[in-house]
Amino acid sequence: MNQRLSYALLIIGTLLIAAASLALIAQASPTDPLLIQLLPYHICAAILTYIAFIACTGVNIALYVQNIHKKPSSTEQSATKRRFLHTLLTPSAAIALCDAGLIFALETFITGMVWATDAWGAAWVWEPRLTGMLLMTTIFAAWRIGCSIVGHDTPNKIRYTAPLIILGLPSMVFTHFATDLIGGIHPEAIAPLVTHIPPQRLTQLQLSSIPLAIGHLAIAAAIFGIARHAIAQRHQQ
Repeated sequence: MNQRLSYALLIIGTLLIAAASLALIAQASPTDPLLIQLLPYHICAAILTYIAFIACTGVNIALYVQNIHKKPSSTEQSATKRRFLHTLLTPSAAIALCDAGLIFALETFITGMVWATDAWGAAWVWEPRLTGMLLMTTIFAAWRIGCSIVGHDTPNKIRYTAPLIILGLPSMVFTHFATDLIGGIHPEAIAPLVTHIPPQRLTQLQLSSIPLAIGHLAIAAAIFGIARHAIAQRHQQ
């Protein structure tokens, strides 16, 4: 992805989120709980956090395996496969995916804390899903810092950094299923509010969430492209 396309996606995504936000504000009712107003942002950010971290882990595992079991040379691979490997299965792609995941994790935490302050009287509660999300984000942030210190651009360096990111997999599983296995106030606080939204208001939220979701996806692609280009440029210097 070239720089112009990345910045174009960033602008388009920002405009879509701004338009969706204006629509949500215009439709808002004084009786709406704060969660209802923040829910579309919170869900979009949380889903993209999972997607980015899962993709980052997948790329790392592929790179780790690739460097242990040597693959056939590029001359023995098809042009399409070489293009795919050159674009996605690279250290810079893994780091860019992690950067995107950390940015959306930050949005998830901010929207969650704003709502929690209103609903629970505290910005943070040590309940399973929130704790799992913090653990997961900390693992990926630690890996990202490790890449900045140790590097991630050679097979030997990948062998040092990849095992840490693989720890992110059980943390993601724990975060997703923690409330089912252990319990917690996170889903119990959200579900009753959603089920009591009037049908007309729920439809408005769903329609406004479409450009919001597309905008988040566009920004995710832009972050990936910009970060990957910046990392590749740094390695060339």
